[in-house]
Amino acid sequence: MLDRFVSVDRKDDIALLVAALDGLPGAAVATWSLSVDTSEVHRARSLVRDQLVGWGLAKVAETAELLVGELIANAVHAAEHGPIQLQLIRTDRLLVEVSDDNHNLPSPDLRVDRKSGLGLVARLCDRWGTARKAVGKVVWFELQIPSASGAETG
Repeated sequence: MLDRFVSVDRKDDIALLVAALDGLPGAAVATWSLSVDTSEVHRARSLVRDQLVGWGLAKVAETAELLVGELIANAVHAAEHGPIQLQLIRTDRLLVEVSDDNHNLPSPDLRVDRKSGLGLVARLCDRWGTARKAVGKVVWFELQIPSASGAETG
């Protein structure tokens, strides 16, 4: 590689970075497909609670359930055809993503968009955000995972 990119006048400006990414183990990710129906809010909360208890994260289950309920309710309201995707990713933090097929992002001005529940999400999570996808959008939030000693990780 270096022979291909090195020129006579740039020999001292070369850096090569090699990185390996193993990814996440399958057991650290849980994904569900939900229909565009208000009954899915209750189902999603139950799925999250059960998964977090299974992961030994009962301490964050109540907050995660509440926030997931808000995001799923928003997705049910916004989705055009469905499905809605709910995904939990466990690393040193808990990442929760809710995706739907509507490309319109929720208002970042939480004073204007109070009825969406994003104000609650913003207050109770560590970080949250939105992003457009090829089809639709994702709204996500992160929660700290309490360490085994009871102190929070960061």
